[in-house]
Amino acid sequence: MATRGKSDPKKRAAHINGEGEMKVGDIITLSPNDYPRYRGLAGVLVEEKYIDKWVVFINGRIHPFIVHSFDIVRLTNESR
Repeated sequence: MATRGKSDPKKRAAHINGEGEMKVGDIITLSPNDYPRYRGLAGVLVEEKYIDKWVVFINGRIHPFIVHSFDIVRLTNESR
């Protein structure tokens, strides 16, 4: 039986740890192992082009390739 008003603790923990769903406008960094040129730079998610594949604005321009979500580390998630 489902209880009303309680959220799934795993989903809540994932959200607190920054592992929840990514959204357009989230501030991110790219994996320094896969994208060493962008080490230490912050970017912004522009558009989810395909499932789990993002257009990213970083270093003053749109990254030339679509970036898989595995290579993205979210720094913030602005509530809207």
